[in-house]
Amino acid sequence: MSVNILLVGSTDRHLEELLRGCGMKLPPLPGAELHTLAQPSAKQPDVIVIDIREQSHLPAALPLLKRQHPNTGVVIVASRLDPNLLLEAMRSGVNEFVSEPLIPADLESALTRVVAQRPASQPTVVGEAFAFVGAKGGVGATTVAVNVATALAQLQTDSTLFIDLHVHDCDPSSSVR
Repeated sequence: MSVNILLVGSTDRHLEELLRGCGMKLPPLPGAELHTLAQPSAKQPDVIVIDIREQSHLPAALPLLKRQHPNTGVVIVASRLDPNLLLEAMRSGVNEFVSEPLIPADLESALTRVVAQRPASQPTVVGEAFAFVGAKGGVGATTVAVNVATALAQLQTDSTLFIDLHVHDCDPSSSVR
């Protein structure tokens, strides 16, 4: 499995070894550092595995992380299946919950399910859209739009696309062309 996995809040070498067997390459992150991943500009791993076996609740930064980065998969490792903790995990957007005893096949299955849920990566389209609307024909909206598009094309190193959606100009039955 070629997945970018990050272990958070664990000092358990056995869990770390299990995750390395599943493809983890990143060094573990202390639990107190989870809030840094919740920043809007933070680079996200594919899956974050949070070890809460020595805690009675989820990290406070988890709901914010899932709001900022909804596509980041989260697997919780807990000492037992506590119904209140499971409910808190569901409300926080956790994808999978694994409890002790840690069985490699169970952990790998949870990671596989999380990765399968991730949306296919799509190229990011960055740009701005400008619309020019004339209240009636002949007020110069097309002229202004063409001049702005020309100026943007001269200023930007990237492409500029100009589309005229004026229905009258596109009507093939129109006598004016």
